[in-house]
Amino acid sequence: MTERTSLSRLFFLFAILLFAVGCGETIDGPSSSGPTVDPAPLNNEVYVDVETFEQFRADGATVLDVRSKEAYERGHVPGAVHASWTAFKEDDRDGAFIEQDRSQLQEAARALGIDRDRKILVYGSAQSTLPSRQAWSLEYIGHGQVYQLDGGLERWKQQTEVELSTTTPDVSPGTFKVAKRDSILATGSEVQAALESDDPVVIFDARSQSEYEGTDDRDNPRHGHVPQAIHYNWKNVYQADGTLRPKDELRAELQSKGLLKEDAVIIPYCQGGFRSSVVYTVLRWLGRENVQNYDGSWYQYSRRDEWEVDD
Repeated sequence: MTERTSLSRLFFLFAILLFAVGCGETIDGPSSSGPTVDPAPLNNEVYVDVETFEQFRADGATVLDVRSKEAYERGHVPGAVHASWTAFKEDDRDGAFIEQDRSQLQEAARALGIDRDRKILVYGSAQSTLPSRQAWSLEYIGHGQVYQLDGGLERWKQQTEVELSTTTPDVSPGTFKVAKRDSILATGSEVQAALESDDPVVIFDARSQSEYEGTDDRDNPRHGHVPQAIHYNWKNVYQADGTLRPKDELRAELQSKGLLKEDAVIIPYCQGGFRSSVVYTVLRWLGRENVQNYDGSWYQYSRRDEWEVDD
């Protein structure tokens, strides 16, 4: 092959590459996650009742069942895909931190059949933390149309005549492209920075009273709570039947406790980012936008000796 032939071939390959880039094409292989995209705008509904859930399901929404695999196999909403919260968990360290590698997050989302423009319906058992954890994770990776079923599967069974299914659906791989929404995640370092800042911040402790006071240490090396944290048990957001309390009632109660301070960043935490994800989604449902779930929560905080603790 002559030098001129080699140069011509290189020029031809380079021209093809420029054409592909100009047309917005990429090759999405196992190690590629495609071009950077912006997170989709968040929906403001957050929770839906059974009627709306069924309407969205009939319109082709992706339905995710976040209960245990055993519970899913005993019976689930027809067409629902089993979606363990661990799908988006970081594997290489303790705790419940969300994965940060974009290609791994994208692979996990696509395996569940998730597309950017198709609504996602998340359900589990009533008063379970798993749907909120999954919903927050999906919003973090950039999806905008994520809806939780208020009252869980129990409510759905009460209000529909549809039989549960034991058939596992075939899942066509989705086309979702991850665009991390960093504004809804708080790291431990960011919590420390918020405590030291003059900007308004609310540290929202969603654990039990005994955890907050330090009488229940849950095998953590230190007990107590993050300085300035205001306690509010996450379970208080629910009515006896497992559905959410009325918005006005909840808003007034949280406001009276100083948890809805105007213009403040609100950072809920618990033991591992699950109960705090319930608080995150409820606050979004109440119309608050500047909410950041601390997924490291007390599991991480209590293991950092340099971080101050109140008890």
